[in-house]
Amino acid sequence: MLKIIPVISLIALASCQNSDGTYGQVGSVAWLESASQSQRMNHFTGLCIGYGFKEGTADMARCIQEEAGRARVSIADYYQSVAPQQTTCTTMGNVTNCSSY
Repeated sequence: MLKIIPVISLIALASCQNSDGTYGQVGSVAWLESASQSQRMNHFTGLCIGYGFKEGTADMARCIQEEAGRARVSIADYYQSVAPQQTTCTTMGNVTNCSSY
């Protein structure tokens, strides 16, 4: 029984990969991290077309740039939120003050 659990875990993890080789829901941090540059550009282009921009225009290029920028911020925010924090405490008498950063 104990040998079956790791095999089931590996099967479950392997099934998380999308058929195109990416991970996670399209647009999520996991997807953005695993998608190729062309996959990300196709995604951003599709978003901008959905907003009403026309392909080949300066406005479309600006929209794609802004969407790519939002994705970078999203990734940075995610890693900032999961980064380990350091906490320092000082005690004077019966009072303890702690700061995390």
